[in-house]
Amino acid sequence: VQTCALPISHGIAVIGANIVSNGGDIELTGNGGLFSAGSPDTFNHGLHLDAATIDSGTGNITANSNSFIGDGIRIQNGSIIRSTTGAIDLETGGSDATIQDSGSSVTTVDGSIQFTSNGVNLINNATVSSTGANASFVELFANELLIDASSNVTTVDGLLSLVGSASFVMEDGSFADAGQGRLSICADSTVAQISRLVTTNDTSAAIRILSRGVVDAGSSGG
Repeated sequence: VQTCALPISHGIAVIGANIVSNGGDIELTGNGGLFSAGSPDTFNHGLHLDAATIDSGTGNITANSNSFIGDGIRIQNGSIIRSTTGAIDLETGGSDATIQDSGSSVTTVDGSIQFTSNGVNLINNATVSSTGANASFVELFANELLIDASSNVTTVDGLLSLVGSASFVMEDGSFADAGQGRLSICADSTVAQISRLVTTNDTSAAIRILSRGVVDAGSSGG
């Protein structure tokens, strides 16, 4: 009896390679295929980055990618999406966006970062960061938000906004650090599991939490 292996069909796959624009905008639109070869690591992702770098410098990066059975955006194995002053806007529609593995990150110096996704997952030492001091913002907007114990989200002095309307989980050991900026946590339809929140901003409402309840994730992060 002969068998037929189902094809892996990522919308866009960048594997061991770089896309660099030196100040120009980068736009990526990918749709994952209908079939999968098996394990989650080989699902058909809309945009699949593996040991890859997307670097726009001062340009903007826009990725609007989706998948029927995989992630809309999968950033893994040390992959980086990076700008200096350009805005980074990542959207996945009804799919998830997953950043996983040590060295994998979405980062900007003085630009902004915005995720809009069904689910946003930071796993296994993943980071999302704004490193400059010009009040750029970072927003993770999802129905389901997961930041695992080894991952984090940081800014220097901009707004750091985390939204997980149906599920909000920051595992023990994870942290969100807004530097001198403000922190906004929204889990309006669920109980938020929160680890460590950090800001040196001493103004009123420096940290705002909207939730049906809050659960401390544990001693090492809380």
